[in-house]
Order: sequence, then structure tokens, then C-alpha cells
Amino acid sequence: MNPPQYARSGSTLSAVLIFASVGLIVVTLYLAHQARSSAQALRSPAALQALLNARSGIYHGIEILEFGDARDTSDIIDTISALDHLFRMDMFNGVEQDTTGSDEFTDMNIAKTAFLYTDDSVNVSEITTSVHGIYNLITSVSTVNDIKRTVEALLGCGPPAKPDTVLILENNLPVTGQFRGKAHQEIKALDTLSGTTGKPYSKSLEERVKSFISEINNQNSTAEDSTIFDVPLTIQSSSALGTIPDTVKGHLLLDGAFSEVVWREKRKIIIYGDLQITGSFKLQDLELSAGGEIRILDKASLINVSLFSKNRIFIGDNAVFQGNGLSMGSINVYGKAEIKGKSSLIATGSLSNQSKHNNYSIFISESSTFDGTAVALGNPGGIKTDPDTKLKGILWAQKLVCHSGKLSGIIRARYLFDCSNSSSDSIVNVSKLTENSFTGTIEPLSSIVNYKMPYFMGALQIINWREF
Repeated sequence: MNPPQYARSGSTLSAVLIFASVGLIVVTLYLAHQARSSAQALRSPAALQALLNARSGIYHGIEILEFGDARDTSDIIDTISALDHLFRMDMFNGVEQDTTGSDEFTDMNIAKTAFLYTDDSVNVSEITTSVHGIYNLITSVSTVNDIKRTVEALLGCGPPAKPDTVLILENNLPVTGQFRGKAHQEIKALDTLSGTTGKPYSKSLEERVKSFISEINNQNSTAEDSTIFDVPLTIQSSSALGTIPDTVKGHLLLDGAFSEVVWREKRKIIIYGDLQITGSFKLQDLELSAGGEIRILDKASLINVSLFSKNRIFIGDNAVFQGNGLSMGSINVYGKAEIKGKSSLIATGSLSNQSKHNNYSIFISESSTFDGTAVALGNPGGIKTDPDTKLKGILWAQKLVCHSGKLSGIIRARYLFDCSNSSSDSIVNVSKLTENSFTGTIEPLSSIVNYKMPYFMGALQIINWREF
């Protein structure tokens, strides 16, 4: 018996609906896949464009640092290729750039909008620059179709001369002392700072140092009135580290006399008063800014740490330091202390009463070792190394250097002065000097190219590069 006609019709309709549903699913999946592929295809060029903009923004910022706002509107696409895998590698390799203009933005920490190629929103990058320890940090941010890419470049300067040079002096007096290598002498002031020939900055050394100090002050504001200080905060255990606020409104004492304390944290702490670190206290990756003195003593160890003091810094009694130290007064390294890992110590000599007492703002003494760059600016602007000290790197003094230790590297100074027969408190009358004299030794250092100096002291180099 044949099935009823309406039954056969129902079966056919069901089959049609099933096939239609399957077809709809297949088409929907296909269209969804195509949409995802198209979206990805659109995002990839946008992400690449944002990255190239951010990269180019860094070099636009470097151009402003080097030449000033006079070339703010210049088209730098002719000189750089952001697609090139060797993208401005000369900046990393220490090749000097022609530095003829401003060495800073007019307003630090304020974003500057740059049209990189044309006046088109697709080619825009927001550029900011700020002092980062002894370096200058340029940040470039570009957003294309809601995709943001950021590039950061840390800028510093290379050594003041090639490895075969050990002395750079600002006078033509005879040199008396034991050294191997070349000695360069110029009567005129080396206001290019690096000691090399080339076009000078538009600003004098004093102006650049003043701008540097001003920016450091702005970033490290502390209370000037000690009457508002809280009671000193003392930390003696690892469990108490979490109680340290970002701003310590008084003195901070890190005491490792009773137990070893290890503090590893990427964090900035501002201390209104003094900072003292003693005993088995080990710090890493911190940034510490003090309105008073900083004392690192008694075998304390600081690795990859940035220090700033509005007064003086003392590193002594077998303490170990690796990082950047900046003092507006003086820096004293003594008591078999160890400065290692190509560190940087800078004394700006900004304390008005300091120049009345001696010629030096950086002291390295008592069998201490030093591996890094020491820079003495302003007044008194001198560096003193004692016998039995061992040093590697660069001693850069705006004025006098009294060198009695053993140095592998370079000394740059206005004069060399033998202070072994004079009181450290006596002020040297440089007009009466008849020679450059020192009792220590100096020899070339083949790895001098690896030692870095502050960003405002010569030809800019990229110290570190990040893309994210």
C-alpha cells in the first residue's frame, strides 16, 4: 500500500528544512571566518603603522634634543627607515651625531604632538621626555584605529675619547706623572663636554647643568621644613618592608644588624629626611630619593639601585653599590667600599657652603674600588682619589682632579693637581699652577666604550630601547 500523499510531502519538507539549516550554518561560519580574517587583516596594518609611528617619534624627539625646535617641522623620513632592521643602529654603536642645538625640550614631561610625515592623524605620535637618573628617557606613543604602540628610548652619552686616550686637559701646562696612552690638551674650555672637536651646543655647560639640576629638583620634591617631619621609620626585618610608604615624611633607617633583609622591588621611595642603610641589608631595583643625606654602610649591598640626595652621599665600610648615584652636594666612597658594574656617581656641587671648604666634591679613598663613571660638576667640581684605590672607567671633573690611585681609563679635567703635600681644606689658586701633576698611575682601558655618561654631556647614544 502506498503512503498517503500528505505523508510524503511532510518527509520532503523535513529534508528541505534540514538541508537549509545545514547550508545556513555553513554560510554563517564562512562569513564569520571571513569577518575575522578581514578584521585581522585590518588590524595588522594598523598595528604596524602605530609601531612605525612610535619608532619615528623617538627620532623626532632626538632631533629636537639635538637641534631644537627650529627643525620641529622637518621631514625626517628621508633620513631614517623605520622598516629597516638596522633602524638607526649607529646610535647604539657610539657613532657621534652632529649636536648643534638645544639639548632638551622646552617643557619636560609634557607630551608634544608630532606630525611625522604629513599633517595626517594616521602619522601622529605623542612624544615626551624626562630625566631618568643620569639619562634622558624619550617616550613615543602612537594610536592608529584604536591600536596603541609605545616605544621608549633611554639616552646617554659615550666616553669622552677613544681607548688610547687617557688624559683630556683644558690647559697646555706640562704633565708630570706616570701614564700610558695619549694626552690631549686644549687651552680653550671644552664646552662640547665630550672633549672632542665638533660643533658646540647652543647652551653653555653651566646652563645645561642648571637645567639638569632644575629637572631633578622638580622630580624629587621633598619638604624643606624639618619641623613637619614624622618620627624616624626604622625597618629591621623583611616582614616590615610592606609598611614603608611611597613617601616617608621623615628619616628612614634600614637596619640589617640583626638579620639579613632582602628587598627586591621596582618602586620609587621619596624620603623627606636622611636615608641610612646598614648591616646585612640587600636592595635591588629600587629608586630612592632623599631630601637629606644618604649613608650606605657596614656591608650593605645595593644592586641596580638609583639614588638621589639633595645633600651628600656616603658609601663606606665594605658596602657594595651598583647603579646610579646623584648628589647635589658631595659623594664620599671610603673604607674598602666597592662601586661596581659600570656605575655612575655624579655630584653637582650645588650646596653653596661646600666650595668654601675644599676643591673636591667626589672622594674615593681608603682602599676602595671603583668601576664606573664619576662626574663632578659646578663648585667645587673636583675629584680626589687616594693611594691604594683601584679604579676603572672615567673621572670627569669640571675643575681639578687630584689622582693618587691606580686608574684604567680616562681623566678629563681643567687641571691635574698633586694634593699629596697640601691640606685637603686648602683652596688651590689655579693661576699659580705651573704643571699638571699627579702621583697615581693611568693606563688605557680597551672596554672604555662600554662606560656611559649623562645625556647632556656629549653625543647622544641610545642606552636602552623598548617596544610594547
